[in-house]
Amino acid sequence: MLTLALLCSISFGAVAQSVADSVRISGKIILNFDELDSPEPFSGAELAIIGNIMGSDHILAVTTTNRYGEFTFTMPKGEYEVILWCNQVYKEYALLLKSLDCKVDAQTDVYIGELTPIIDKFFQYYGDAMQKMKIDGVKVTVK
Repeated sequence: MLTLALLCSISFGAVAQSVADSVRISGKIILNFDELDSPEPFSGAELAIIGNIMGSDHILAVTTTNRYGEFTFTMPKGEYEVILWCNQVYKEYALLLKSLDCKVDAQTDVYIGELTPIIDKFFQYYGDAMQKMKIDGVKVTVK
């Protein structure tokens, strides 16, 4: 019983230490390209955070921006790189991004700020809409 109590106290101490050593890395992604009337928050953007483990870079966590373009990672204190995947879909556009990466030394909470990725190309993306073959008032028959 004493051993169990000792193990529990050690594990609670380890959990408390990891929480105290955690930091929040957050920011906001803004889109700005020719088809938009004005810059907009990039909702649904997929981001990853990369860190070095035993001499090699690894993806440690992924997240998606909320409807305001905001993202947050909770990580142990350390040096990281936040990246945005190169290919994204926003509304009806397929976006090919040059890159967006941001290096941070997170010893305390870090707010990166508003980041605007450089868009190499964009295309109108219809996806499943082209497969539905439905137009109001038109009947389509496939033979």
